[in-house]
Amino acid sequence: MRTSTFWIGSLILVAIISLASNLVRWGTLTIQPNATISVTGSAEKQESNQVAQFYAGMSAVNDDKQTAIDEVNQQMEVAIERVKEFGIPAEDIKTQNLSVYQDQESVTIDGRQRTQPGQWRANNSIQIKLRNVDQTSDLMAVLTESGLTDISGPNFTLDDSKESEAELINLAVDNAQDKAAQVAAAQGKTLGEVLSISEGGVASSPMYASRMFEGYGGGAPVEPGTSTVRASVNVIFELK
Repeated sequence: MRTSTFWIGSLILVAIISLASNLVRWGTLTIQPNATISVTGSAEKQESNQVAQFYAGMSAVNDDKQTAIDEVNQQMEVAIERVKEFGIPAEDIKTQNLSVYQDQESVTIDGRQRTQPGQWRANNSIQIKLRNVDQTSDLMAVLTESGLTDISGPNFTLDDSKESEAELINLAVDNAQDKAAQVAAAQGKTLGEVLSISEGGVASSPMYASRMFEGYGGGAPVEPGTSTVRASVNVIFELK
């Protein structure tokens, strides 16, 4: 008896729900995405270079390996000491390369080409960072008079461009907004809120004046020039 009553009640409940579904029109819920526009903005400026970098080294060739190494090391010690006396701090002097190797000479023995060990070559080079470009010519003289065999530079670069970077990012955002406003106007729309900003990066393009100047003395003409600092951002705007 109870089972029959349960099934009869269930059938009545199903009938009521079915009837309600036919009488009520629920409609369709649709979520429309916001119209957006993504624009890349950029900005750049010129800054005077503040740092001059030099590469200076010593090479020696000798039949004896240790003699070649000693000659290079002794000369480099003298050169580094003179650079420090000039006023370059130790943290701005960095060893760039150390190498020792033996040449392989081609010889003819019994009518056949063969190779045999030759002379030993030792090399030692350093990178020097000069933070006062007004002293570039004077440092040239110190390097050329120090007995080093391989000298190149100066390569002029920026020392610190953080203040410019912050300014350029703001200018890049303004540039992106101007571009987006023009595109929006062409579509008969206006810009809404900024939905996202992502930094594209900040980079600088230094002027390289690297050249061999062995034989130059103090007073050589030097122009540090400028570097271009660039920033870019990607901005997504809402369109109205």
